[in-house]
Amino acid sequence: MKTSRYNILLEEGDCVLAYNCLTGALLKMDKEQYADHLLVPDGNISTSDTLKRRNIITSLKRGGFIVEDDFDEIEFIKAKHFSRRFGSQILSLVVAPTLDCNFACPYCYEPEKKAEYMTEEIETRLVEYIGQRLRSMSALDVTWFGGEPTLAIETMYRLSEQFHKKAAENGARYSETITTNGYNLTKEVAVRLRNIAGDVKAQVTLDGPPEVHNARRPLTDGGGSFHVIVNNLEEIAGIVMPVVVRVNLSRENFHSLPKLLDILVDRRLQKRLSLYVAPTDVRPGVCQSASDYALDVPRFAKMEAEAQMMLLDRGFRMCGIMEPLDIYCPAVYADRLIVAPNGDIHRCMQTIDDPKERMGNIMEPTTIDKNDLKWMAWNPFEREECLNCEVLPLCMGGCTYKYMQMEKRPPVADSDRWVSLKYNIREIIRSRYRQHLLAKSTKE
Repeated sequence: MKTSRYNILLEEGDCVLAYNCLTGALLKMDKEQYADHLLVPDGNISTSDTLKRRNIITSLKRGGFIVEDDFDEIEFIKAKHFSRRFGSQILSLVVAPTLDCNFACPYCYEPEKKAEYMTEEIETRLVEYIGQRLRSMSALDVTWFGGEPTLAIETMYRLSEQFHKKAAENGARYSETITTNGYNLTKEVAVRLRNIAGDVKAQVTLDGPPEVHNARRPLTDGGGSFHVIVNNLEEIAGIVMPVVVRVNLSRENFHSLPKLLDILVDRRLQKRLSLYVAPTDVRPGVCQSASDYALDVPRFAKMEAEAQMMLLDRGFRMCGIMEPLDIYCPAVYADRLIVAPNGDIHRCMQTIDDPKERMGNIMEPTTIDKNDLKWMAWNPFEREECLNCEVLPLCMGGCTYKYMQMEKRPPVADSDRWVSLKYNIREIIRSRYRQHLLAKSTKE
């Protein structure tokens, strides 16, 4: 036996916390057990070993902390990655029924809003295409995106009904996610979408308390949006559908995060929704005031670790980090496509408004396109920095978009290509352990 290359060990009081990035196992050991971990990496159990010692060795094996000598962890990761990427039976569809938006966020990745809406002709062809693809699939996962997708709510209703019908005809599971600013996600809209799709959830963005959020995410007429969104959350989160709240952090709004969390606690939402923080992603070419929102990954990692403690202090459920992955970036799935309002097909949502990056159109015959090939040929295992990284199973190379050569995007620094866990994994392990203790004390 040998120790895993993906073990992360850190002292926590009189004990040692061990986390394995490949299995996601978290183990607490006392100093004696830790000594066994160091001195007996072969994990052999003899009849002379104490029961306590045998139990810890068994736990180390089960958690992946020690593995067989001939077990190649990198080859195992590769096999899982490529089998999931090219052998999945899940069709992942992202639909932007419009790129129009009712918000005027200064850091928006679509600096020029296009008031273009999907036509019924494109809707019809899209439904036909999905029906054909589902013949060999076991599930259809749809994400509504934009712009703001609820501005085309009738299109969403029609397509949801048709997608659900096609999935049922082919014996496939169906689910939906709405990525929305939340302003139009009223209880009436949420209930209707749930009644059509059954399995549906939403992601909504709040960038701070009212005075901060309304400056960063105002309506196109300059009006505020915060209170309408939170009122909608009160009516639907955990009642009509699951809701995840995303908070885009930057240097100028991080200080306001505690106030936002306290407002959500006052509204008794901390147990009814999940919340995560993300770096404010500013696209090249935006105005100088918006570029000030930009946050590099190392600095965000520090904020993220602090944010985790704020969430725990207030009883929020954390989501989306420190979980082993087969694939980080959904753009490299073979069975994934993003459809723009005009029918253009893309791999990445960051390119949806750039016709030069499209890989075809839903109204055209399917062909092998150079833009498609560069995504499908992407390989995180070609880079030494990834192969030698302790958090590879959690990162899987990070955001593929940041590695692509594109006309409108300048080169990205290596430090910004990696996920935040490369910089804060030890702090996040401590947060996860604390979350476990809090959950345990609540049950008791």
